[in-house]
Amino acid sequence: MQSIAIARESPTNPAPRELIAELDCYLAQLYPPESNHNLNPEALEGDGSYFFVARRGDRAVGCAALVSGKLGVAEIKSVWVRQSDRGLGIATQLLNVLIQFAKDSHLHTLQLETGRKQVASIKLYEKFGFYAIAPFNGYSADPFSCFYEKMI
Repeated sequence: MQSIAIARESPTNPAPRELIAELDCYLAQLYPPESNHNLNPEALEGDGSYFFVARRGDRAVGCAALVSGKLGVAEIKSVWVRQSDRGLGIATQLLNVLIQFAKDSHLHTLQLETGRKQVASIKLYEKFGFYAIAPFNGYSADPFSCFYEKMI
């Protein structure tokens, strides 16, 4: 099995853009439009946004982003691993990279929103010590959403 390499990349490059499109398509099948809180590649490239891509060899297989908010807080966005590459620990590796990057950037809190139907994602976040919180940063209560936070 090829090792996984994770590095910052521009989300507007072709391979990351394709990963984001796959994530958007997947979420559109699970949730109504008003419950999808995805960011487009251009928004993920803005100031305070940090986008990471996981690769097996030359092939992009997963992605994740951090978007800085108020002082010391960032939101995890766009965590995605291609279905053909799941079960290899790629999401775990992506989260480890995001958490280390956040620590190195002197952030103290990570927050995220995820969908209730994404049970594997919820289990992974809870395994990492994220705990349920109320909606944050402009989100509204949504029957399809779960909100989490972790102090680092």
